[in-house]
Amino acid sequence: MVELKQWFIELNFNIVLPILVGKRYFGAMNELGGEEAKNCIKAVKEMLCLMGKFTVGDAIPCLEWFDFGGHVKAMKKTSKELDKILGEWLKERRCNRTLNEKADRDQDFMDVLLSLFDGTTIEGFDADTTIKATILVCILIFY
Repeated sequence: MVELKQWFIELNFNIVLPILVGKRYFGAMNELGGEEAKNCIKAVKEMLCLMGKFTVGDAIPCLEWFDFGGHVKAMKKTSKELDKILGEWLKERRCNRTLNEKADRDQDFMDVLLSLFDGTTIEGFDADTTIKATILVCILIFY
């Protein structure tokens, strides 16, 4: 028996993340530490698992405050973890853009979003929130 599940997860991240944020997470040419990669995958798995959970507040909105099973608390914790990871990527990208370190390389999706939304707000949300949400949705779709 051979367990290929983790290999396919790593392969998928290595295909999608360079397109979105210009980084490899796994393999010989990875640009990030193994711990950050594991934290990212763990947070994405947890987010997908929690997105399918039923909470009482979904059916009866007036009981939203009553968190059976602690799912809402876990959702908030996981979303903060993902926001932190995406915020670090965005901060690093903005720093690289100001230093013109990637001027000779091709642009990825985050560069395009930064070019489009730099300094603007959409429906009351700042550019960083919009970019992080778009990148997260793309990661969740391709996971």
